[in-house]
Amino acid sequence: MIEDFKSQVVGETIDHWQKRSRPTAKKLEGRDIQILCCNAEKHSSSLFEVFHSDGDLAQWTYLGHGPFKNTEDYRLWLKSVSQNPLFEFYTIFSRGESQVLGVVCFTRIRPEHGSIEIAHVHFSKKLSNSRAATEVIYLMLSYVFDDLGYRRCEWKCDFLNEKSKRAAKRFGFTFEGTFRQDRVYKGRNRDTAWFSMTNKEWPDIKASFEKWLMPSNFDSSGKQLSSLSRMTASA
Repeated sequence: MIEDFKSQVVGETIDHWQKRSRPTAKKLEGRDIQILCCNAEKHSSSLFEVFHSDGDLAQWTYLGHGPFKNTEDYRLWLKSVSQNPLFEFYTIFSRGESQVLGVVCFTRIRPEHGSIEIAHVHFSKKLSNSRAATEVIYLMLSYVFDDLGYRRCEWKCDFLNEKSKRAAKRFGFTFEGTFRQDRVYKGRNRDTAWFSMTNKEWPDIKASFEKWLMPSNFDSSGKQLSSLSRMTASA
């Protein structure tokens, strides 16, 4: 309820709010993929190989790190971020952990406010633009809102990264604005586009994800019959 407080308008009262828990090393499992807590010693070699095997440097353009010269350099970087309390890094596997497919993390973790960000989304070519890639984001969002009870989830990217901005909108995030000259990375300016999703929006967006992910939404060749963008836009 919006109320007048000493002639000042204040925000909606949130009854019985309690600080939320941080994300943990919980395993997230879907139909096609598994998401496990990142282990730099065990996972770095396979991740380096899957990210560097095809020589595609474009995948690193909008990341704040990489590309790396060798496995050891990547291992050291992954170890440093995995041990940093500002992040919670995860490795993405195919179902049954038979194949490493990418990494993703939580950052800007603010349990006292119930706010968190999905970041460092780095999918291999085997995962990118697939049904499983969408399932990764669905599992991360479900963990944030359904399991941890957070109020807000953020998505940020370089304003010039059109692919990431399209993905954010497709997943149901709302564009909030641009932080101009937000940072310098790789010797370049970055204006940062901010997106968010709230717990009030999540139930309808969740239903859209689950409808889209159903096997009946794909033909025999794996092509989608209905787009997630239309579903989340309606939600």
